[in-house]
Amino acid sequence: PFVLLYPYRGEVVSEIGRRLLPTDQNRFQVSLLRGLCWLDAAGIGHRGMTPAAIRWDRDSQRAQITDFSQATVFGVPRTIAGTSLWAGPEQRPSGVTGEVSGRDDVWGAGQMICYVLTGEELTGPHQLADVPDTAGLLNGVFTRVDDRPTARDMLARLGAPDPVPRHLAGDPLEQGRQRFYAIRSVNRAGESQADPAEQDHPAATSATAAAGTARPRPMTVALGGVFI
Repeated sequence: PFVLLYPYRGEVVSEIGRRLLPTDQNRFQVSLLRGLCWLDAAGIGHRGMTPAAIRWDRDSQRAQITDFSQATVFGVPRTIAGTSLWAGPEQRPSGVTGEVSGRDDVWGAGQMICYVLTGEELTGPHQLADVPDTAGLLNGVFTRVDDRPTARDMLARLGAPDPVPRHLAGDPLEQGRQRFYAIRSVNRAGESQADPAEQDHPAATSATAAAGTARPRPMTVALGGVFI
């Protein structure tokens, strides 16, 4: 149900380690969190935030979220997903509970931010004392899922604006959805009737409504800062 419109850019975070300058650290954090804000608007849980899935493009100073192989929509029951400590407790075999939400990926984003700052995987809360976090960015990130800040909250801690035009009526991702349908219709020549997913998915359907359906809806989003 997801399609990556842009080729991979930059390097995977696992190859960057601790090589980002302080100014780049801030830009990485902002760009990654902006991407999570757009995922939240689309109603998508990535569930596989690891250094191999996140890339950093030095030229554009933007992060790129890739590998949506474990992604799903908000509102469905959580299942075991993710990799080791990069996944929140609610996605691990011993603690699967509740429904997928926008706060699930905040744990992985916090781990990613720590990894880029220190060059080491965060294996326990004792390590947080050694993570430079003057903005209090990570406060509450590694708590139970319902108590975590949202990506939007974390952006505010960095003094960065929310990229999603939430004050506008309608679906901010409508243009991307329509582009997806147009590309798909061209590539499916020979079919005599429209795909059922298009028939029951009006253009004005909101991201929230799409997330609440039993079956993931096709969507394409070209994001400012992160491409998914």
